[in-house]
Amino acid sequence: MRIVAGCNVFLEHILHYSQREEKGRMDIPPQVHLGGGAYNIIKSFETFGVPKKNLSLLASTSIDESSHRLATGLLLQKEKFSKTLFPVRPRASTSYYLLPSEGKTWAFGDTGGEFRSIHKSIEGVVLSEGRKADIKIFAELSRDSEEIEVASMFLKKYKKGQISVLIPSRKILSSPLLNKILPLCDFFALNEEEAKIFWGKNPRKADLLNLKVPSFLLTRGPKEAWLKVENKIYTASPKVIKNPKFVGGAGDATVAAVVYKLFVQKKSPKEALQFGMSVGRRTLLTPKSYFVN
Repeated sequence: MRIVAGCNVFLEHILHYSQREEKGRMDIPPQVHLGGGAYNIIKSFETFGVPKKNLSLLASTSIDESSHRLATGLLLQKEKFSKTLFPVRPRASTSYYLLPSEGKTWAFGDTGGEFRSIHKSIEGVVLSEGRKADIKIFAELSRDSEEIEVASMFLKKYKKGQISVLIPSRKILSSPLLNKILPLCDFFALNEEEAKIFWGKNPRKADLLNLKVPSFLLTRGPKEAWLKVENKIYTASPKVIKNPKFVGGAGDATVAAVVYKLFVQKKSPKEALQFGMSVGRRTLLTPKSYFVN
């Protein structure tokens, strides 16, 4: 089963502090690794045991040869799964996580800006991967018109049985442009804050049932999640983590875990949701978003 994910990959900087303040003493040297929705998802599938030859990453990056882009390319070269870099953004996507020994994690970053150009060669790769994939996942979709065109091309059904998964960014949730993509989706995922933007209110289970997407995952932090499959809703409520060590990538890993159980292993929705929450909780406690073992 071939799994393809796109489109953002971030160069992530992890800084550990011994105090709550940002200027507290650092106990561990800064760490730099890759992150971003598409990358976290592919690495999660790899962790679950999906063969690398069945995994493919489509990643947008900067047009210019910046140090961040070069570092991203260098780190991607070390990965054994298939990957394609698209130079379409004005800047490489970067993020920073400041992790004090106690207290809340600070996170901030730059998504790299809107797509500047889409070449025929890029369209060719997107179409090719979209046709071959059994499961295709578009993560962090913005309301940039060029990116929406790429997502539409990618998520469209080209053969029977294909599964299309969408994880949107907050920017598109209040835009009517999202209605262009949702009909293509078999699986849609939001966290609680995103759901409030999407519906304009605190979400209720009835809202999930009214959404015309076959499967929908709503995560509510580490405390609870709802999974709608067809016309039934499943709930998981694990023990709350009061002070998670690391928050980056937990949502991506949870989505990957649920999709893996539902569509790769063909397990029940209840089992898929429990597995997803288990993976998300473990990800919250590790310094790298795709380490879930």
